[in-house]
Amino acid sequence: MKKRFIVIAISLAVFSYANLFSQNFAKVTRANQNQTINLAVNQVLEIQLPERPSNGYSWVEAATLSDKTQKTISKAGEDDFIPDTVIPLPNNNKHFIGQVSTQIIRYIGVSEGPTVLTLELRRPWLKNGEVMDSYTITVVSEGEYTGAYKPQLKAIHKLEKPLTSGSSALPSRWDWRPRCTPIENQNMCGDCWAYASVGTLECNISIHDGVTEDISEEFVTDCYTNNGCSGCNGGYCAHQAWMASYTGANSSGGGAIYESEDPTTCNNTGVTGICGEPYAPHEAIDNYADIGGENSQGIPPVDSIKYHIYNHGPVWIALYAASSAWHSYTGGILAENESYTGGCDHAVDLVGWSDTAVADNSGGYWILRNSWGTSWGMSGYMYITYASDLIGTYADYIDYKGGTPHSLSVSLYASPNSICLGDTTQLEAMAYGDSNYVYSWTSSPPGFSSVIKNPKVAPTATTKYVVSVTCDTSIVSDSITIIVHSKPTLNISPSVNPICKGNSTILTASGAKNYLWSGGYGNTSAVLVKPDSATVYTVTGTDINGCRGEKSDTIYVNPDPAVPTIAQSGDLLTSSAAVGYQWFWNDTLIIWATSQSYTIKHNGSYTVEVTNSFGCKTMSAPYVMSNAGIEKYDFSDYIHIYPNPSTNNIAVECPVDVTIDILNVQGQLISKLQVYGGRTNYFDVSVFPSGVYIVKGKTEKGICLIKFIKE
Repeated sequence: MKKRFIVIAISLAVFSYANLFSQNFAKVTRANQNQTINLAVNQVLEIQLPERPSNGYSWVEAATLSDKTQKTISKAGEDDFIPDTVIPLPNNNKHFIGQVSTQIIRYIGVSEGPTVLTLELRRPWLKNGEVMDSYTITVVSEGEYTGAYKPQLKAIHKLEKPLTSGSSALPSRWDWRPRCTPIENQNMCGDCWAYASVGTLECNISIHDGVTEDISEEFVTDCYTNNGCSGCNGGYCAHQAWMASYTGANSSGGGAIYESEDPTTCNNTGVTGICGEPYAPHEAIDNYADIGGENSQGIPPVDSIKYHIYNHGPVWIALYAASSAWHSYTGGILAENESYTGGCDHAVDLVGWSDTAVADNSGGYWILRNSWGTSWGMSGYMYITYASDLIGTYADYIDYKGGTPHSLSVSLYASPNSICLGDTTQLEAMAYGDSNYVYSWTSSPPGFSSVIKNPKVAPTATTKYVVSVTCDTSIVSDSITIIVHSKPTLNISPSVNPICKGNSTILTASGAKNYLWSGGYGNTSAVLVKPDSATVYTVTGTDINGCRGEKSDTIYVNPDPAVPTIAQSGDLLTSSAAVGYQWFWNDTLIIWATSQSYTIKHNGSYTVEVTNSFGCKTMSAPYVMSNAGIEKYDFSDYIHIYPNPSTNNIAVECPVDVTIDILNVQGQLISKLQVYGGRTNYFDVSVFPSGVYIVKGKTEKGICLIKFIKE
C-alpha cells in the first residue's frame, strides 16, 4: 500500500509540472532587480529567487505594499521550492540536507496599471522579523489575466490504513519534551543537520544524567566534514562526532564540545567558521545507527521509529519543510502529504508521538523539535502526522549509556505555560515505567488540589503546580510553574468631550501595544470620530504578552443654540438672547464687538454668532444695512491698540492688512509700521519718549486717527 501512495504522489507532481510548462510565463530572476516588467493579459509572472528552506527564511511580500499593489497584480497559488542541486552523499544513496533551493512565486494581472512589487527575505511568522534581503521590480499589467493557468489545489490524501500497528509493547503516547534542553535557533545558517545532531545528545544527557548541557553547534558545523558535510551549505547526520573513537572532527577524540568552549556564531553570520580543534571532549555515545527497514524514500516504519524514541531518546530525521504551512504554523496537527519536488531539505529531532485519529488516517502524529527558535510553532515544537512531508527520512538514533531508563518517573508540562489573567491552561503529567498510577496535585501558593491525570487550571497569579505519582510503593514527583500575565489596563483620551453637533474629536488609546476599535475604525491607537448623538466607542488592546484588555468611553454631543435673529432700533442692532456674542461686518470679525447689541458704524452686511452654555455656536442670517445717511465710521472697533497707555510694547490688531504711521503731537512722523490682518502684531515702543502720539491708519474705509499714550 505504501508503494501505491508513492506512485500517486509522483503522478501528481508530473501533472502539476506538465500544467506549468504549457503556460505562457514571464520569468524573472535576481538579475531583474529594479527593472520594469511588462505583463500581458495571457501571461503569468514567475519570480525565481534563491533561498534555503532549512533555515525558515523565505520570500514574502513587503508589509509596506500599497493598496494599489493588491489591485493590479495578485498572487497565483502557493509557492514552489526547487532544490538547485540534489547533492548525493559519497558513501550511500542519501543526499545533503540544508541545501539552497529556488523559490518560485507567481502573479497574474487583475487590472491595468503599474505595480511596484517588493519582496523581502525573512521569516514569515515574525511580523517584525529581520529582513535579510529584498527584491523590487515594477510590474506593468495590461489588465485582468485571460490565460488558462490554474494553481494546483492541495488536498490531503487519506491512507487506506494507519501506518502504525498500535502495538501494546509501546505506549500510545510518549513525550520527551519535559526532559529536553531549550530550543535553539539556527537563523540564516543551513546547518539544521548539526542542530539536530546536537539535540539528540543534549536530550539524552538530560534524560540519563539529569543535567542540562549546552553543546556547541558551531563545533559540529565547522569541524564535522565527513560525507562531504559543508557547514552552513548543508550536511548530514553527525552522530559519528559523538563516538569517542572518531577523530575526524576533533583530533583529541569524539564527544561533546560545550558552547562555552566553542561559542556558536554561524547562526548569526550565516557563514561557516574555522574549526578550532583540538578540544577536550566530554560526553560520548556507545553507538549510533540508522533505523532499519527503510522504504524506497528512506523512511523506516513508524513503529520502528517509535521503538527507538522510547528506548534511545529523540532521533535525528530529515523531511520536507519548504511549504507555506511550515512558515505559518502556530499549533495544531499539521497534515500535508502532497508531492515533493526535490525531496528532503530540513533536519529535526522527533521527541515523541501520539496515536490518535488524524486527517490523513495515518494513525497519529509525531512531536517534532525544530531549530527555528521558540517564536515558531508551539514554543519551537510541532505536531505533524505520520504521513506528512516525508517525515522520518534517514532516521538515525544514538545509544547513550545503554539506552533510556524506564524506572518510574514523571514529567510535567502545560499547554500553554504562560497565560493571561482569566484564561485556562491544561496540565499534563506523563508517567513512565508502569501503567497503574495514582496522581495527586498541589500548588504553591496553596489552593489547588486534584487527583485526575490532566487537570485544567485557571490561576489568578503565577503558580507552581506539583504532581506526585504513586505506583505500588514508589512515589515520584515533578513541578511546573504557570506564569500569569495581567491584562493590560487601557485608557481612552478624547481630544474634546463633549463636542458640539457637527464637530469631531480624536480618541487616543494607550496602555497596550496593538489596538482594534469597534465599529470599523481600524487598528491604530488614535481614531477620528464625528458622532451625531451620544455614542459609545470601544477599543481592544493587546500587550507584548498577547493579553487583551478592553475599554469603552462615551462621547457626548451637545446641541447647538437656535439660529439667532437680529432686530434694529435706529443705529442699534440687537441679537436674540444667548450666552455669548460675536458680531461680523461683511464676513469680517469686528474686534471686541461681543455684546448682545452693536451700534451700526457703516453700511453693509451684519451677522452675529451666538454661543450657548455648552460653548456651541450658531451663525445668524445676514442683516443688510444700506442707509445712505450713515456716514460716521468708528475705527476703534476696526483697529485695536493695547495696552494703552504702554511703557514698552504695544499690540495692534486689524482684520485686514494696513500700514500705520505713528506721529507726535506736532504731526511729525516717528515710525511707520506694517500691520498684518487677522493676527496680533507686537511693536517695541520703549525707545519713544513719554508723551501723546497719534496712530494714523489708512484702510479702504478711509483714514483713522487713534490716540496712543507712551508712559
